[in-house]
Amino acid sequence: MQIIASTDGRGLYVEKNADNLSGSINDSQTTIVVTQDTFDDGDTVTIDQEDIIIGSGPGPTYTGCTRGANGTTATSHNSSANVLLADGTTLLSHTFNGSTYLSAIRVGCREAVGVFGIKIDGTLKYQWTATLENLEKIFPMVKWLPPNGTVIEIVVWTWSGGNYFAEMQS
Repeated sequence: MQIIASTDGRGLYVEKNADNLSGSINDSQTTIVVTQDTFDDGDTVTIDQEDIIIGSGPGPTYTGCTRGANGTTATSHNSSANVLLADGTTLLSHTFNGSTYLSAIRVGCREAVGVFGIKIDGTLKYQWTATLENLEKIFPMVKWLPPNGTVIEIVVWTWSGGNYFAEMQS
């Protein structure tokens, strides 16, 4: 296998960009309470399938939030639900030239937990959660030739910050 694109061998340090609800919310509440001061005013977060634009902090209590952003539907969410910065943090991005095959994507972290996502042309296609017992994952695939201009991006969400790595292999 040949490496197409890779983070540094130690990975990249990613700041905390995920949290959990500190109580359930109904579909019309515009005040959201999370466990820590994680987000900035104006950030877009995702809870389940709903996008929410953060109103005013400081956290962990955010008021004046806009529910059902980006065409999503406002809905009720349970206490402890994951609250993820909508776009995550990009670890690695590669634009394919139409002649390079992709046969595997490898992701992982060092002594941290997080959720990894694989976006293809801006659309989240896959997610995987790393735990302290399972710190690395290889997504093998049939040798695939992405069309010219296809962008594959590896993103991560983390509750505590840490070093994360990713690579694409041909």
